[in-house]
Amino acid sequence: LIDVEQLTPDQIHIEFIDLDSGLGELLESAPIPDSYINSITYTICANFHDVIEATNQAFERCRTHISTHGITGTWVIVDNMQKAWDWAQDDVCQIIYGMSMAEKMAQARKSQVRAKKTGIKGEGKFNQQLDYAVINPWHNDWAQSFKTYGGNFLWLSPWHLEDIKDESDNVIETVLRFGQKRNDLEVSHIIIKKFDDKRNWLADFYKARGLSTLPKNIKDCTWKGMFDALAAVEKIEQKQKEQTMKTRKFPTPIKDMPIPDEPQVEQTPTTEGDDW
Repeated sequence: LIDVEQLTPDQIHIEFIDLDSGLGELLESAPIPDSYINSITYTICANFHDVIEATNQAFERCRTHISTHGITGTWVIVDNMQKAWDWAQDDVCQIIYGMSMAEKMAQARKSQVRAKKTGIKGEGKFNQQLDYAVINPWHNDWAQSFKTYGGNFLWLSPWHLEDIKDESDNVIETVLRFGQKRNDLEVSHIIIKKFDDKRNWLADFYKARGLSTLPKNIKDCTWKGMFDALAAVEKIEQKQKEQTMKTRKFPTPIKDMPIPDEPQVEQTPTTEGDDW
């Protein structure tokens, strides 16, 4: 916002909703000029109820800022989405079962171990039909609200690879997980940041709306560097599309094609007098 958009402090309003005390680490890796510190509103949360309240208040402040300065410098950042999903489950678990999710998982684990000995089906962490019918809408309504508040948003999350298995416990697919499994449908771009073998940062685009080719192993992990790499790919794909259009063959219209006679419609008398 400062280097690329050249926005002044009064043109920037960032709401940082912190779920894992991660702001200190971010500030160490990307120091913010003192004159811009007041452009950030910081809120730390302890459960999903806190997250919802902090988000609603952030949206109100952002809408006020947008009315004066527009949306370019208006952002809501959530750090991190995995914690939000875990807390949504944990809060519901406390309400329904009167215990934390860790305790519920331990209970489910014991049940599954017992099931292997007895042959009786073990209990899961949650009831798929009843519990997730409460958890999913609660979490997903919150996630959806970011798309309609009127400004920009950035979601941060740790990620991991997860094996998807069939009924015989065979791995049929390996997928990327970050936060709740459908969060990737909500956003336009997903960037995975990782270390190489020398502990240098690299970035991969995991999703870029409208592109079939995604830049990988980007060395310049600044915001500008990553999106410059994306812009280069967009330029190449656009040229490819233009070239395809130039070489594409369209059907040639037939010249002097006779116009068929209009079909004759048989008239039938009405029931009112002699009118036709």
